[in-house]
Amino acid sequence: MRPTIAPGESVAVRPLPPARLRVGDVVAVLSADGTVHAHRLVRIDGARLWTRGDGAPAEDPPHATAAVVGLVRRGGRGGALAARSPRLAPLLGALGRIRRVGDAPGAAAALALALALALARARRAR
Repeated sequence: MRPTIAPGESVAVRPLPPARLRVGDVVAVLSADGTVHAHRLVRIDGARLWTRGDGAPAEDPPHATAAVVGLVRRGGRGGALAARSPRLAPLLGALGRIRRVGDAPGAAAALALALALALARARRAR
């Protein structure tokens, strides 16, 4: 979930009925191996939902809504916007890397690489 939530960081989880979940929410999910992880909700289809970490390139395997432990109370607006509009993800990710002025060149390089990869994928799809 970097940069929104650092690995190992403690978060507050609020129980929430599955019917109130929305794409863009950060949810705590009980995995098949018994671990709980916090990922952003990117798709809901009936009794199944898909999540993805903000820094992950692909969705997680689907979860049953019963696997949701609750809503993570600190989720970040940028990640919710990226979940709703995936094309904005490279820009939001680059901006999220800037903590001080010295970080701007690295963020610009990350954005340039993300855009180059997106263009390469688009050309390959044609």
